[in-house]
Amino acid sequence: MTFDPSRRRFLAGAAGLVLVAGAGTNVRAASPRSKKIRDVEVGKRGVTVTMDLETAPFPAKGARYKDPTVIAFVPHHFRVTSEMRIDTLVHFHGYRDTAAEAMKRHQLREQLFDSKQNAIMVFPQGPVNTEDMAGGKLDEPDGLVNLLTEVRETLQTPSLQARLDKSGIPGKARIGKVILSAHSGGFRVVSYCLEVGGFNVNEVYLFDALYGRTGSFQNWVAATYQTPGTMAERHKLVSFYSGETPTIENKRLMWLFDKAGIEYVHEQIEGSELSKRDITKARAVFVRTQSAHDRVLFSTNALRDSLFASCLDRHLKSDWFRNADGPRLDPAPPR
Repeated sequence: MTFDPSRRRFLAGAAGLVLVAGAGTNVRAASPRSKKIRDVEVGKRGVTVTMDLETAPFPAKGARYKDPTVIAFVPHHFRVTSEMRIDTLVHFHGYRDTAAEAMKRHQLREQLFDSKQNAIMVFPQGPVNTEDMAGGKLDEPDGLVNLLTEVRETLQTPSLQARLDKSGIPGKARIGKVILSAHSGGFRVVSYCLEVGGFNVNEVYLFDALYGRTGSFQNWVAATYQTPGTMAERHKLVSFYSGETPTIENKRLMWLFDKAGIEYVHEQIEGSELSKRDITKARAVFVRTQSAHDRVLFSTNALRDSLFASCLDRHLKSDWFRNADGPRLDPAPPR
């Protein structure tokens, strides 16, 4: 495999603080009375909670990694629905990275906020700054549902609700729709979550991140392909690719779809061939991006647009769907 993500390293401060890049003035709140909550930061776009969780990927039996960090971001516009559901995006970083650095460098919080989707985001820490794709406890049966449950329960800590303010999460709330997202080597843990994670995943986004286990993604899409239903009841895959191995594996996945009679859309020049309506309605979306490997997530707001076109719900107005059948890369940003 050939990876070329950034080699920047995460330098943890003495207090283990997480900073919001470009978010303006932030308020550092005293940590709530919970051994699981390490840090709470109230920023311009939302609240970032850094946790040490038992169901984090690591420590895990037989693994040398020990960092139990899981970060959650709750946008200020987030509201628990009347159905008491918490829609959730879980993002996995790639090689030679950390959850905190990837979160900042790839502008993940900013893109969720800009999409105006009513969801929270979770960043589990994988192998720290190394070339390893292991998922630790997330490679094991029920690893995903266990992680989602502990994240939800920790965010429901009573003393944390004041920091979350109107975005607070009542004790009756449960996890709703789930989207898994991965950059680079993060694909492997996603595939295990689909196979043995114990929770239904609605959508998967791969950002130059298909390096193998391709049949797992084909099987997951196929599982609901013949089943009629709403967007939320289908399995949808979005894959941006540019590198040599991802190109080979994406073409292989398209071949598997062809063989199984699964329709998909494919864009050779990012932003110019598929409309917003196209990427919203398709069960599988392939985009050959011109962005560099470590910029594919944010240089064209790929994550933001994938979220706009997702099964998630918004309670805020947006004009992203203006000219829904025209080129996707509009000159004016959405409001």
